[in-house]
Amino acid sequence: MLLQLRSNLTRLFLGRGTWIYLILSILLPFAVYYSVLNRGSGNGHAMLGKYYIFGSILQAVFCALFFGREEQSKGFQNKIVVGTKRISIYFADLITTLLIAVSGLIVHAGIICILFKTEIGRDSLKDMYQYRLYERCLTGKGLYLTLLSVLLWLVCFTVVFTVINLFSSSRVFVLFFSAFLIFISVYLPSEITARLNHPEFITVEDEVTHVKETVPNPGYISGRMRDVCVYYVESSPLALTVNELDGRSLKTEKIAEVTLTVSVLTCAAGAVSFARKEFD
Repeated sequence: MLLQLRSNLTRLFLGRGTWIYLILSILLPFAVYYSVLNRGSGNGHAMLGKYYIFGSILQAVFCALFFGREEQSKGFQNKIVVGTKRISIYFADLITTLLIAVSGLIVHAGIICILFKTEIGRDSLKDMYQYRLYERCLTGKGLYLTLLSVLLWLVCFTVVFTVINLFSSSRVFVLFFSAFLIFISVYLPSEITARLNHPEFITVEDEVTHVKETVPNPGYISGRMRDVCVYYVESSPLALTVNELDGRSLKTEKIAEVTLTVSVLTCAAGAVSFARKEFD
């Protein structure tokens, strides 16, 4: 597997996609930083948390480019013919995409922290106290929890994207499915959050007597279903994109439970299926 991994890394540095990925990883934190300062809203936690969206999009495109049509057919066949084990091919490709995901997050977080430490562009934000609040978000427990949560979700989606690309020769389908997955990972929790914010009781007025009375809200989620919805929202990527003061309120343990479970199950299913896959 080490030889296969070394081959993948060599192919990475020779491909345009990797360099485009790295360039975008460098430019994105500058864009996010100045955007937040110019709006005068948001914070350091949000700057790191929102990398989940940018990083996931970059990973989806990178995986689609890395696993091209040639790699999907002749590439795999050639590796198997020369005696490379299928399990080595599978995990070498998975490790390669995970290395790219981790590298992108490190670059993004590093540049954001450097920008705050050097106070570049601070003059565009008149309220110095507000800037210090932003900066405080990038220190201590909040920083580590935010980075860990973003990393867990990036790893989870990278595993899913990798497995999809290994089994589909259609780049259009892969990109469409990846985009849909990223969209619902933020949209669906926001819709559920809106439902959770509905009041338990509402006031209605009788059309005939015009008497007002308080009745149970049919749109209110209660009982076991409410516990499930709360757990889902707190463990979803939505928690990474909201404008909180810091990351200390993140339910990192729940995020870890969900992401690691999905990653392990997807990885195992992909390994078993890849061992039986026939290449045309």
